[in-house]
Amino acid sequence: MWINIFTAFTNLIAYYYLDVYNIKSVYSLNLTILISFLYHLSETKHDLPGIYPFNRYTGLFLNLDRIFSIYGLYIVCINLFKLHLQTIGIGILGLICLAVSEYNSIKKFLHICIILKSIISQIRKNKINLKSLQNLKDIKNIIFPLIKVINYKHKSNLIIFIFFHNLWHCMAYYVYIRCL
Repeated sequence: MWINIFTAFTNLIAYYYLDVYNIKSVYSLNLTILISFLYHLSETKHDLPGIYPFNRYTGLFLNLDRIFSIYGLYIVCINLFKLHLQTIGIGILGLICLAVSEYNSIKKFLHICIILKSIISQIRKNKINLKSLQNLKDIKNIIFPLIKVINYKHKSNLIIFIFFHNLWHCMAYYVYIRCL
């Protein structure tokens, strides 16, 4: 639960940047911060518990967070040529931090794709006959590798998520605010 709270509060770094660069608060930025704050309080991804009652609306907050992230990316793109090269570099480094923080999710997705590709190729080569999948052993050989990948958990993944995702917040808001 403390990870949800800590990650949510790192969104407030944006107000520090607004103060440093003497920029008046912008409605869309305030909304972005609020939505991201609520999403991280509700987040159940990365084996986080989420905080009640917010965790009841994780899907809604996730989709809103994505919408405002896309809007933020739009703001950056239309101002890209006005930005200093250093700011663009910080933005790229921020995206790398985001990818690293989501590494476990990306790795699971890719691993599942590889397993499914293997299953499909075995079906095409008639090594697995779908009509004769009555044998429990055949079903276990297909399903268990997927379940093993989906349920894999490791504490270091959480540490990686906390560190890099919070760095992402700092860098993303820095670039966003430099575009205002």
